[in-house]
This record gives sequence, C-alpha cells and structure tokens, in this order.
Amino acid sequence: MAARRTLARSLAALAVGASLVLATGQGAYAASKTVRDATGDVYSLTGDSPTKVSGPDGDITSVTTMHGRRKVRIKVRARHLSLDETLLFAKIRTGPTGPAYFFSGTADIGVRIALIAKGQTHLLVCPGIRMAFHASQGYVMAVIPRTCLGSPRWIRVGAALATTDSMVATLADENYDPFADDSEATGTVDIGGVGTLTPAQMSSPTIPLPLGPKVRVG
Repeated sequence: MAARRTLARSLAALAVGASLVLATGQGAYAASKTVRDATGDVYSLTGDSPTKVSGPDGDITSVTTMHGRRKVRIKVRARHLSLDETLLFAKIRTGPTGPAYFFSGTADIGVRIALIAKGQTHLLVCPGIRMAFHASQGYVMAVIPRTCLGSPRWIRVGAALATTDSMVATLADENYDPFADDSEATGTVDIGGVGTLTPAQMSSPTIPLPLGPKVRVG
C-alpha cells in the first residue's frame, strides 16, 4: 500500500525516462508532433505491487504537442475516458538546463482545475491556463499560454493520466464519512512511454516520465 500511496503523491514530480515512437505533423498555426503510446499498460493504484489492469479508463494512445506563438497545447488521447475524476500531468522542458515546468489538471463532474509550477514547488500565476476534457471525443488537453513558460523557442513534453472515483460524487454521497481511513489510493495510472512499472519506480519519490522530441514554435 505504501508504494501505491507514494505513486499517487508523486505523479506531479516526474523525471525524464526512455525513448518513444514518433509521428510528426505540421499544423496550420503551430508546430506539432505526436508520440504514439502502446495500449494495455495501465496500472492499478491499489495494492502493494505493480499490477496491470485491463479495460480501464485512461489508457493513453497518443500525446500531441502543439507549440503555437501564443499557446502550447498538450493533447492526450486515451481509451475509455469517463466522468470519473481524471488527472492530467505533464512535464515541459524548455531548455537543456534549468527547472522544468509541471502542469497538473483535474476534470471532475462540473469541475475543471489547471495549475502550473516552475520546478516542483514554485506555483505560477498563469491567466488563461486551462484543462479541457472531451470524453466523447476521447481526449483531454492542457492549454498553457506560452508566456507562462518563458516564451521558449522549443519544448519537450511528457504526460501521464490518472483516474479515480469522482470527488464531487463522493462528497455528494450521504454515506460519505470524511473521517474514515482513506489512506489506500484507488484508481489507475498510465504514464506515456512507460510500458512496465517496477516496484522501485512505484515507490520512488519521482516517477519516470519519458519526454518526447523537441517541438519548435510554429
């Protein structure tokens, strides 16, 4: 259980990992690159050891980075998106050195939350940032004003999706007990580009997250 709790707490503290299979495209108003992700690599957040689960929400199929002159869009396509709580995490590297940026977005029933930090602790004020959630079209998307990232010439992006029970529905449940023991994490996680999670990765304070190719501003 401790390993699962560590993973759930540390999804936003993501490190560079292995390589990805690439497909490149050019948009009309932004440079765009897509990274394909293998399916069937979703892990449960419940239990003591890494356990793959079949047919769950949030199985990533691709991550597309669109680098426009005004906004950066990170579009994550996934199988079986639903109205449970969906969490999108992205790491954005804007240069060979210095801290990366970390986006965290939440989509729940009637709720959308988007935050961005420079490094793992410095939360930024970023007007215009948002989390888009389109379950019927099979994708979620981070929309980040480019100025919040320091208006970089290029970026590299990695992403992960986690799903868990809707917090809105949970709080609305008349049988919900806020004082009950909820120390065990529930739900699933898929880290783009990571096909197999090891016990060491599950318990690490930083979860491996592969970064895609450089995407220069369009």
